[in-house]
Amino acid sequence: NSTYDNGTSTAEMLIIADQTASLNGNATIDQDAKIVAGALSMAGAVWKAGTLTIEAGQIDLGNIALNKGATIETESLLDVFALGKMLVNRGVLMTSNAASSVIEIDVGSIDVLGVISAGATIDAGAIVKSADGADLTIRATDLVRIMNGTAADSTPIGGAVEATRNVTLVGGLGVSNTRYAGSGLWLESRARVESLNVAGIASSTVLLDSALDVRIDGFVNATAGGGVIDVRANRM
Repeated sequence: NSTYDNGTSTAEMLIIADQTASLNGNATIDQDAKIVAGALSMAGAVWKAGTLTIEAGQIDLGNIALNKGATIETESLLDVFALGKMLVNRGVLMTSNAASSVIEIDVGSIDVLGVISAGATIDAGAIVKSADGADLTIRATDLVRIMNGTAADSTPIGGAVEATRNVTLVGGLGVSNTRYAGSGLWLESRARVESLNVAGIASSTVLLDSALDVRIDGFVNATAGGGVIDVRANRM
């Protein structure tokens, strides 16, 4: 645990790894944390930070073979960049818990089977909405896939991305999508994308966009007051 505050823009905790950073333990940082690695893996870990910035070639969160998830909870900012693929396995929870907080994810491609939630805290392993005005943005040069899967007991599950204000998902060229070629944004049948405030009475904008095609088989919700679902695609 760290309560150190250096009073500057430099992260109070900085982890640098030329190869793979395997972070399977717990950490609590009251201020800013930054991880720079050739690759990052987390399984069974619980991380809490004021802000967290991740820069890696590849990111693997959770481990299905070991039946381990991971939790990352930030206060105001979770900023993730991966040149290659990011995998958010089942049992992985990623949140920002403050009002007007931001989750920003820029990757080559991403598969989400866990939950990414802006404006929420994690309580006893569950997502609880905590603050309004939080935004979530995921961009990929190749593929954003909110996917189907199974829980440890074989119950069918789906990934979820949500925010108490705006949700923006922007896919790329969909080169790695072998089922729907060119679909850079793919919501599988049990996927959930939602904009809904803490009180459950107001939504903002869900923007779904892609360099080529958008494929929606799952659930998109912005049905409360003020909600807008904006779907765009440069091809289909």
